[in-house]
Amino acid sequence: MIWIKQVLAQKEKRNKTLFWLLFIIGAMLRLGWLGIVPDGGALNQDEAFGGYEAWSLLHYGIDSHGYAWPVYLVTWGSGMSALNSYLMIPFIAVFGLTPVAIRLPQAIVSCASLYVVYRLLKEHYSDCIALVGLGILAVVPWHIMLGRWGLDCNLLPGFMLFGLYFALKGIEKSKYFLLAGIFYGLSLYCYATVWPVMPIIVVGMMCMILIYKKGHVDKWFWLGLLLLALLAIPLILFCLLNYDIIPECKLGLLSIPKLTARRSVEIKIHTWEWKRNFLDAIQMFIKADDGNPWNSIPRFGLYYKGGLVLAVIGLAVMLVRTLRNPKVHLLDIGIMIQGFAGCVLASLISTNFNRVNVIHIPIVYCMVQGICFVTVTLWKSIKTRWSQACSIGISVVAVAFYLTSLVLFLHAYTGEYNAYWRKMYHRGLNQAVLQAEKEKSSNGTIYVTDVLYPKLLVAAQYPANQFVDTVVYRDETAEFLDPESFTGYHMGDMKSGMQKPGDVMVCGTWNEDVATYLDSLGYDKHIFEDYALYIVQ
Repeated sequence: MIWIKQVLAQKEKRNKTLFWLLFIIGAMLRLGWLGIVPDGGALNQDEAFGGYEAWSLLHYGIDSHGYAWPVYLVTWGSGMSALNSYLMIPFIAVFGLTPVAIRLPQAIVSCASLYVVYRLLKEHYSDCIALVGLGILAVVPWHIMLGRWGLDCNLLPGFMLFGLYFALKGIEKSKYFLLAGIFYGLSLYCYATVWPVMPIIVVGMMCMILIYKKGHVDKWFWLGLLLLALLAIPLILFCLLNYDIIPECKLGLLSIPKLTARRSVEIKIHTWEWKRNFLDAIQMFIKADDGNPWNSIPRFGLYYKGGLVLAVIGLAVMLVRTLRNPKVHLLDIGIMIQGFAGCVLASLISTNFNRVNVIHIPIVYCMVQGICFVTVTLWKSIKTRWSQACSIGISVVAVAFYLTSLVLFLHAYTGEYNAYWRKMYHRGLNQAVLQAEKEKSSNGTIYVTDVLYPKLLVAAQYPANQFVDTVVYRDETAEFLDPESFTGYHMGDMKSGMQKPGDVMVCGTWNEDVATYLDSLGYDKHIFEDYALYIVQ
C-alpha cells in the first residue's frame, strides 16, 4: 500500500509541475515583450482608438464624442464595444497611454482563459486531458495572436468561456449562477456580433441546466438570469435608440449614445445568403486566411496544420458519448451549444475571424478531444500487445509536432509578421507629433497626412473636451468619420498652399509624391522612422 501512495503522490506532483510549466509558458507567450510585439510603436487604429477613449474617460470623463461613460463607444461613428476600453483605464492610469497599457487587459484575460480551460477539463474529465487542453490552448497561433493586441472583440472568447465555466459550476453549487450571469452579461459589451446568437447560448444553457441539474433550480439560478437581463438593458436601449424607436437618453451615470451611422456588416435575411456565408466561412477556416493579415499567418493555420481535422474527430467523439450518457458530459453539451451559435452567426453575417470569434474556443476544445482520442482512447479500445507502445509513440510525435510548430510560428511572428505590422501601421508618429508641438508657433497649425486620426489623437494625447468642441468632419453621417480639422491640426491635403510660417507638416516617408513636393519647398526637414516633419519658414 505504501508504494501505491508513493506512485500517486509522484503522479500528483508531476501533474502539478506540468501545469505550472505549461501555464508559465502560455503566460510568457502572451505577456512577454507585449509593447514590442506586435511592434509597439505601430498601434492598429482600432486598438489606438480604444486606448484613446479609455484615456479620455480617465482624464475628462467623456469619450471622443462627448458622452459620459457610454454603454457603447461611438468612436469612428459606427461604434465600438466599450468593455475593453473600460478595462484599460486602471492600466493607463499607472503606465500612461502606452501600447503595454492598451494591450494588458486582453493579455490578462487570455492568460486567465488558460487556467479556466484547465479547470474545466480537470473537473469534468481528468488531469491528463486538462494538461492537454492547457498545452494546446497555450501554443495555438490564434490564441497567442489574440492575446497580444488590444482589439475590443478579442475579449469575447474569454468572457464567454468564464460564463460557461460558472454556469457548469452552478449545477453543483447554485451561487455560481450569479457569476455566470455576470460574465455572460459582460460578454455583450465585448463585441456586438454576439448579440444575435446570445439568446441561443443562454436558452440552450438554461435548458441543459433545467434538465440535468442535480437537485432543484433555486433562487440563485433566477438571480443569475436577472443579473444577465439587467446587464443587457442598457444595450437594448442603445439598439432602440439607434433604430429611432426611442429618443436619446441617459441611464444614471451611463450614456446611451447615438451613432452617426450603422455598420455595413448587417444580418442577412435570405436563406441563400445564409448558405453562401456559411460556405465562405468554412473555406476561410480551411485556408486559415480571412484577408486580414493581422489575424493569422496562413501557413501555420489558426490552430496549426491538421487542427481542423482533429476538431472534426473530437466533435464526432463528443456527439457519440453525449448521446450515450448526456448527464456525464455536460461540458461537451455546453461547448456544442456555443459552437452551434457560432455556426449560426457565421451564416447570418459576412464574416472574418474576429466577427465569428465565439466559435474559436469550441474548435480548440474539439481539437483537444480529438487529440486525446487519437493518442490514447483509440489504442485502449484496440487492446493489442502493441497498443500502449503505439499510444506512447503517437503522443511523443504529437508533442514534438506542436513544439516544432510553436518554434517556427514564433520565429515568423516576431520576425516577418512583426515587420509587416510595422509596415502596415508605421512607427515614429509619436515622436514626430511631439516634435511638431515644440516647433510650431503659438498660432501655428500642424498639417498631417498618411495617418488615421485616432493614432494622431493618441500621439498628441489630445484633450477630449477640446476635440469634441472643435472637430470638423468631412461627412458627419459617414460609417467611418474622417476629420478635416480640430484646433491646432489640419488633416489631408499638403499642397493647398494654406501653410504659413510657424506651421509644421507631418507626412509618411513612403508618400513619395508629397515628400518630393515638400522637399522642393526647402523646408527644414526631420525624419522620425516612418514619418517626416517639415517646418514652414
